[in-house]
Amino acid sequence: MGLTRVDRVDLAPNVPGWERLAIPGVIGEAFPGLPAAFGNDVKLAALAELTWGALAGVGCGVYLNLGTGIAATLVVDGRIVEGAHGAAGEVGYWLTDGSATPRMAADGAVPTEEALGGRGVARQSAALFGRSVEVAELVTLAEADKSAEMLLEGLWDAIGTLVANLAIVCDPEVFVLGGGYVRSDRFPIDVIARFLERAVPYPPRVVRARFEGDASLHGAVAVALRDCLGAVSTGAGVDQTPSSRPRPTR
Repeated sequence: MGLTRVDRVDLAPNVPGWERLAIPGVIGEAFPGLPAAFGNDVKLAALAELTWGALAGVGCGVYLNLGTGIAATLVVDGRIVEGAHGAAGEVGYWLTDGSATPRMAADGAVPTEEALGGRGVARQSAALFGRSVEVAELVTLAEADKSAEMLLEGLWDAIGTLVANLAIVCDPEVFVLGGGYVRSDRFPIDVIARFLERAVPYPPRVVRARFEGDASLHGAVAVALRDCLGAVSTGAGVDQTPSSRPRPTR
């Protein structure tokens, strides 16, 4: 979903046109006088895990979304880390090219997401099969097709490296993997856990997210419970604002 500002949405490369949307004002006009909160989808998913799922009771943890988008959320002292601009965890922008002039954020590039996200996999599979293939289908094809198997293994290896590097940076107790890729029973979570045992000085416990496709909706419910009923006390990872008078986000 990117980062919602008063007059635009930042960092939403998978949704063309969102950079021109002034969502708080539209919501404020539609629901005058009612409170509203605007959150990043991955941080909301992490909030669901922090409130009711795999990060509940965890002091330091990481949630990584693997799917169309690639992004992470860091939890420290039981709270979601926002960063100076709300962009902490936007690892889709990590560089993958060691050349002197790689494409970067200023060029409109999202290097890691373009390589490992759903669109990147679709682009690579189209070159192999003449059509775009989603990860779920690629897993099935890999059972009998060597090219599909090699593409899938390369994807899993690259994700393992991403997880290991994040674990080295953050030193989490628990590393939660969520998003579309992880829904498959064949997602190699045990292989990634063993890789971290070799690659990371203090390997975290690697687990699947409790919530899958509707994780962000569960996070939105957690925000509503906390803000409206005072029932949830964990960090929200959202910009809270009355919808009738949206205030700027950082």
